[in-house]
Amino acid sequence: MWYTDQVKGVLMLAEVGVILLGMALAVALYVALATFWAIGRDDARFWQSACNGVYAVMGLLGGALFLLLLAFMTDQFQIRYVADHSSRMLPIYLKASAIWAGQEGSLLLWAFLQALLTVLVMGRGSERMEPLTAWTMLILDLITAFFVAMTLFLSNPFVQTTVIPTDGRGLNPLLRHPGMIFHPPAMYLGYVGLAAPFAIAMAALIVGRVDDWPGVARRWTVA
Repeated sequence: MWYTDQVKGVLMLAEVGVILLGMALAVALYVALATFWAIGRDDARFWQSACNGVYAVMGLLGGALFLLLLAFMTDQFQIRYVADHSSRMLPIYLKASAIWAGQEGSLLLWAFLQALLTVLVMGRGSERMEPLTAWTMLILDLITAFFVAMTLFLSNPFVQTTVIPTDGRGLNPLLRHPGMIFHPPAMYLGYVGLAAPFAIAMAALIVGRVDDWPGVARRWTVA
């Protein structure tokens, strides 16, 4: 009975993770459409709705990332990604870092960091719609939607196993180092950070502000 309840709990965790990813993709696509409409119609209501959606996408992806962390910490080997990259004897700090030990978790982390970057770049621009900010947010949001779609449809970390193992395979020996906690997130932050000056440059080309965009992008480029 206890085993059955545990399996049901894990199935629910995995299903909720998939639902969160699906909702994040749906909201990200809505943000893109709402932003495009707000730009074309100069509609402050749709702009504010799109800005709220950006926060929602970040929250949904953060929730999915937390569920994956919970699955690793509680040895939920019914989830294939957990079974492939963790084991019962793995230290706690390595279980946490195992989230980004494979492609599925890495893409989820990348999508979350991309959503976080969109929120940071948007900043106070949510108070009043400005064309350069709006186009920048639209481009960043589309990048986020791309990574969420990749995670959901091609590399889903919440896929369940057909045969439940008693223990996982464990973490790759090459990744069993304390630096695993910091190195991949720092590397992905660098990758994600490059999206900001790219989006600002593309937005400047669209709105015709090719003279002053380097000043706007400078702090993100330096960071």
